[in-house]
Amino acid sequence: LSLWLEHIEKMKATPGKAAAAQRLSFIGNANGAEVKLDKTGRVLLPSNLRAKIPMEKQTVYLSFYSGFAKVMTKAVYEAELQSYVAHRAEDLEALRDEGLY
Repeated sequence: LSLWLEHIEKMKATPGKAAAAQRLSFIGNANGAEVKLDKTGRVLLPSNLRAKIPMEKQTVYLSFYSGFAKVMTKAVYEAELQSYVAHRAEDLEALRDEGLY
C-alpha cells in the first residue's frame, strides 16, 4: 500500500498530469488490494479481485515490476509475452543507450 501511495504522490506532482493521476488512482483503488501469503507461501487474492479475473480452476501467471504484481490468465500472459518479444530489440537498444544494458 505504501508503494501505491508513493506512486500517487509522484503522479500528482507531475506538471499537467493531475487529472490523469486522479483517474488512474481511482481505477487503482477500485481494482487493487493488498494480498497475503498463506502458510504454504501461496498468494491469497481477495474475492473482489478473483471476481474480475476468470481464473477458476486454471493456472494464472504473475508479473512483477516496480513493486507491483499483475495477475494474468494464460491468454493475457501469452499476448503480453508476444508483444514484449516483438519490442525486444528496440527495448535493448534503448537501455543500452542509457548504459543500463
